[in-house]
Amino acid sequence: MKKVWDTSNFRKSAKTRTRTRPILLTGGIKTMAARKKKRSKQPSQVPPLDERHYITMELMIKPYFDKKRGRNRRLSRTEIVEIVGVFRMQLYRWEQRKDFQREKDKRLRSYLRKTVPNSRTYAEMALAGDVKAMQFIISAILDV
Repeated sequence: MKKVWDTSNFRKSAKTRTRTRPILLTGGIKTMAARKKKRSKQPSQVPPLDERHYITMELMIKPYFDKKRGRNRRLSRTEIVEIVGVFRMQLYRWEQRKDFQREKDKRLRSYLRKTVPNSRTYAEMALAGDVKAMQFIISAILDV
């Protein structure tokens, strides 16, 4: 089958002064020619994680002592951005990256393994008679 191009709409528009795309005529039906997406020849344009990413992960995971409140708390995104020195939207883009998420999860699991002994819950430790676990549960209930 021979391809025939309809050039009637391939004229300059009076308002926009731009050309419109020609329409491919196939079997008497007007259809637009589908464009193929160009694939990148580079394997990946995303740079690897650097020192700023790892510092950001640590700041997101570990709680810090707040002198005003008198207890540990996690830093907000705005505070993390000010410490690391990037824009807020950059931090949100980092959080969307799969490699950033995987590394952050690894570090979080490792931190939790160190802080919570034998992976027992605070409730189990309190039932076993641990005074610190009881204090933690009481403080958590009173803060809510």
